[in-house]
Amino acid sequence: MRCHSSSDQQADRRPCVEPTRRESVPGAAALRVRTAIQGFFRLYDADEPLAGRYRARQIEAVLRFTPVAMAINVANALVASATAWPSGHHGFLVAWTLAVTLAAVLGLRGWMRTRGETRTSVSSRAFRSATVQAGLLAALWASLAIALLPSQDEALRLFAGLITTGMICAGGFALSNVPGAATTYVAVLGVGTAIALSLSDMGHKASVGILLTAYCLIVIYSAWTAARSFVARLVAEARADQQSEVIALLLRDFEHDASDILWELDREGHFVHVSERLETGLHLGASDVRRRSAALLLRHRLGRSPEEHRQTWQRLRAIFLKRRPFRDEIVHLTGKGGVQSWSLSARPLFDSVGGLSGWRGVASEVTARQMAVERMEWLAHHDTLTGLFNRTYLRSVLRELLPSASGSGFAVVCFDLDGFKKINDTLGHAAGDAYLQEFSRRLKSSLKREDIAGRIGGDEFALVLPNMRDRARIATCLDELNASLAEPCRIAGQIVPMKTSMGVALAPDDGRDVDRLLGCADLALYVAKRDGGAGYCFFEASMSEQARRRTLLEMALRDAIGKEQLHLAFQPQLSLQNSRISGFEALLRWRHPDLGAISPAEFIPIAEATGQMEQIGNWVLEEACRIAATWPRGISVSINVSAVQLGTESFLEQVRRSAAILPPERVEFEITESLLLECTESAARQMRDMRALGYRIALDDFGTGYSALTYLRTFSFDTLKIDQSFVRDMGRSEKARAIVDTLLAMSVSLDMQTVAEGVETLSDFQALRKKNCSQIQGYLVSPPLPAADVPGFLAAWLTSPACRALRDAPGATGRRALLSAGHDGPD
Repeated sequence: MRCHSSSDQQADRRPCVEPTRRESVPGAAALRVRTAIQGFFRLYDADEPLAGRYRARQIEAVLRFTPVAMAINVANALVASATAWPSGHHGFLVAWTLAVTLAAVLGLRGWMRTRGETRTSVSSRAFRSATVQAGLLAALWASLAIALLPSQDEALRLFAGLITTGMICAGGFALSNVPGAATTYVAVLGVGTAIALSLSDMGHKASVGILLTAYCLIVIYSAWTAARSFVARLVAEARADQQSEVIALLLRDFEHDASDILWELDREGHFVHVSERLETGLHLGASDVRRRSAALLLRHRLGRSPEEHRQTWQRLRAIFLKRRPFRDEIVHLTGKGGVQSWSLSARPLFDSVGGLSGWRGVASEVTARQMAVERMEWLAHHDTLTGLFNRTYLRSVLRELLPSASGSGFAVVCFDLDGFKKINDTLGHAAGDAYLQEFSRRLKSSLKREDIAGRIGGDEFALVLPNMRDRARIATCLDELNASLAEPCRIAGQIVPMKTSMGVALAPDDGRDVDRLLGCADLALYVAKRDGGAGYCFFEASMSEQARRRTLLEMALRDAIGKEQLHLAFQPQLSLQNSRISGFEALLRWRHPDLGAISPAEFIPIAEATGQMEQIGNWVLEEACRIAATWPRGISVSINVSAVQLGTESFLEQVRRSAAILPPERVEFEITESLLLECTESAARQMRDMRALGYRIALDDFGTGYSALTYLRTFSFDTLKIDQSFVRDMGRSEKARAIVDTLLAMSVSLDMQTVAEGVETLSDFQALRKKNCSQIQGYLVSPPLPAADVPGFLAAWLTSPACRALRDAPGATGRRALLSAGHDGPD
């Protein structure tokens, strides 16, 4: 048998000539048959060292049967000689018996020579030697068949046939672990028997020959099948040995180099294996670790406080009583090494009858990681400057308390430090921070255990008083708190007073949701500051008409979309280059059934303060794109974006979803200057992503008080919108004209379009046209239109009085020529 390498295997399976379409079908079939036969007679593909190990195991398996096989050969030879002796052939029988005996002795000699040896590798030459020996032995038995089968004695011929058949089967199976030798043995003996059969004159020779051939083929097939199973077991064992070696190596490396500790407990809870790392981790000697149970060793060291000790012990006890695998259970141990954090993972071990026999697991020392996690959790819930809870945590506390507030109720107090801005401006921000820290220290020292205080932002703080609903009790508590806070303090070498204003709202009377409750407390705080500060005020529904209206608008705004009270109006934008309508700005409008039309300047800040702006902004985006999709090609839509919208991670996905029905170049987003002041890196990234998708970005209301050229350098804008306050003052203010001239020149240098807002007179139109302004927007062209009127406006624009007035304005000759040349409106 030949051991093939992987390259040899590919070579053996690859035909010498690649088959073509002209190759005959019988030739392809023959190739497939040859490939299948070669695959059957190939036991394994391995490199020479591994193949040598497989051959050694095969030879070893054959040698185990050598004594028995040689004894059977000699016994059968003696029986055959004794049976055939009366028929003559005395000389042949004696010589034949001696030859078989000699072959058996040689085989036993080889077995004796290798009996005490452990051979790890055998060359292919040993396989060929075994095949030759098997062939010679088969030839000896074939010579007996040739000598006896032609005999006229029917009984002798029957005996010769039986012993020959038996030797074929016995020898083939005895040599099956070396299938090449088995094949040679069966083939030689089968051919010799066939020769003997042809020399005899017995009847039915053809039928007997067919049976002989079938038996030989069956034995050969069985030998190769058995060898294949044997070798498959060898391959599996080799792989298992290799994996065991790798696992053992990894475990050794893990035990010596890793920071984790492998541990195992027996049925009684004692450590089974005590490594040096386990001793070090527990700060105990090996004898102490083995003598005492793990529970006794660890129980008194659990937790960083009595409360944590009790909770951790109860949690671990419940885990182990469940008898289920667990992962990443964090425990804190105190000892000689200080406080250490460990992560435990383990699974239970069971005996044959299902009883618990112990535990096996891994302990990982995660002190540094746990400290980082706890620090991150603290930062997520606390304000870093004051150490109080932050706004996010306070809102989560309120959300948890509100569902149960119908019972005992609670109070929310909003604080504002009177005069804090003056301290910041006169003493500096460092002094302002120290002032906030001193206030926070006094506030924390005055709190009861159940009170929750936090910093909302800047100099604004909030206090939650659980189970406090009685105004008299709350007033007494706030008087005491104000007295402890009001004592002057020394900041930056100066004695400064500490005065606070407080607004109080009660749950659930004043609000059943977080925003409503905080809004009521803010309104009460506003009244307290309006009345002079340094005191507190409870929220009342009748505080002021403005507060009542704000509250009413806030509540009504929540249902405005669902009740279809919001709608969009569209104000056209005129291109001064060709006097065509280039697009429309979408303007949000709210008409309340009882309050009438409400200005966006009034309800937009309410929406932003109460967290409704994202929902409203998404509705505006979707509605504007839906309506613009019905306009002619080339007409764009401008959509205003609030800071709240742009600050959400989902805004870009909302843009993709809502504006998918329009080409990106037909959608422009207007960003105000004030939004840039609050612009985060996330918002800036979303603006860049929108421009990369092809959407246009316009900077709205430029020049209204926050302008900084840094914005134009940092962000890439497509359009600069000049605020209407400058446009309206151009006719009477040299400064306004200078500002407009500067903005227009700057936009040309920065390759930006310009849109002048609030154009209402022909003189403004003529002045802007002379200054090469790109587009205008205002009542001179059209007031904002309902969505249903836009198609009619576009169709009638060229014949409208407004268009004729612009076309006939002095200096518009060139544009009249453009219009008369066939530019008759938008596509």
